[in-house]
Amino acid sequence: MASYISSCTTSNEICNDIDNETCRNTNVSLDTIPKSIQQNKNEIDENLQSNTDVCSNNIFLSRNMVTEHITQNINNNHQDTSTNNERVLINIVDINNNITFLWKIRAVVTYEYPKRTFVNTHGTREISNWDLTDSSGSITLVAFNVNSCMMSTKLQKDQAYEFTNLNIRSASDAFKTLPHQYQLVCTYGSSSGVTRI
Repeated sequence: MASYISSCTTSNEICNDIDNETCRNTNVSLDTIPKSIQQNKNEIDENLQSNTDVCSNNIFLSRNMVTEHITQNINNNHQDTSTNNERVLINIVDINNNITFLWKIRAVVTYEYPKRTFVNTHGTREISNWDLTDSSGSITLVAFNVNSCMMSTKLQKDQAYEFTNLNIRSASDAFKTLPHQYQLVCTYGSSSGVTRI
């Protein structure tokens, strides 16, 4: 029995030694956990920011690529119809300066801006603006001088029209009121290309 007690005593001492070692290791681990958590949090935050930046860039690039692809497809699909002088109905969101076929839009006049005047080397001139909206988005229509007078008599707020014979140009940030990158400009043939629907 003596050997059994001695063996137990040795086992207890070993267990105590193991418990003390575990306790010391636990204390060391507990001290390093907050630092480790903070470091992991910082790394996660950096990765998240990096991923967000990459995603934003990818979304921007994807959107531009999709717009170019849609425009190219529309151009390719309608090259034969443009030779027949048949205009293709497009959405406002698809308007850009890469369109090479005859097109038209159907939109509602959702806002008419107050008529303004400006002075240049030709004297006092007039400008009118309208916001046109379809199911895909909105774009600004601009008319100068004679076109301003003619379009002002034709267009009424909250009425739907079909528009043709308009030019497309980049929207100036100084005068831009809508998020669309482009605006439509009336030409001398534009007033004859407006039909109420």
